Amino acid sequence: MPVAAIALIIIGGFFAVMNWACLVSSLVTKKNHSMVPPLGGLLLAVGFALHPALRPYAICGLLLDIGFWALLFAIPMMLVEALRSAPWRRVARISGQWSEITFHLSLYRPDYYVVKVSRALPSGETGWIERGSFGRWSTAGSGLQLISHTDTDESPSRLTLSSGLGSAEFPVAESTNSLADNAPEFPPAGVVLHAQ
Repeated sequence: MPVAAIALIIIGGFFAVMNWACLVSSLVTKKNHSMVPPLGGLLLAVGFALHPALRPYAICGLLLDIGFWALLFAIPMMLVEALRSAPWRRVARISGQWSEITFHLSLYRPDYYVVKVSRALPSGETGWIERGSFGRWSTAGSGLQLISHTDTDESPSRLTLSSGLGSAEFPVAESTNSLADNAPEFPPAGVVLHAQ
């Protein structure tokens, strides 16, 4: 049994160290480097539990993995996000097409939106297929305005629709996009979105 325990501790330790390396790399380079789920912490905890001398310290395996702490702090935010976009809170679904890109916009009470952008890929072409973003919406005159939370606070993407809730068609009056990787967050001005 100690051989299996030691193997699990070594493998788990490797994943835990990689998560710490991702955190340090993110802090040094100021770019996001994704961590793996707390697999290392789980393997460490199981390895500690299987080893007779380390059994009392099994919980330390989880605590040593920064991925466990990241997940622990992310769970409340994931729950809030799930409640914000719960089906019973949706007040409108709007969709439209621009070139080979389809936009699906869902508005939720009181002021939250989610937009999913998907692109049809021609045969043999690679690239992004689906992306999404979220933010706040509000009424603007007789229409709607959406302000993205995925861009920087200094210059967020904005979308102004000239029709309000209850309409069947929503012409885009104004749109400011960040065209990163040729993936617009919102449809450009002139596109007409339709209620579903």
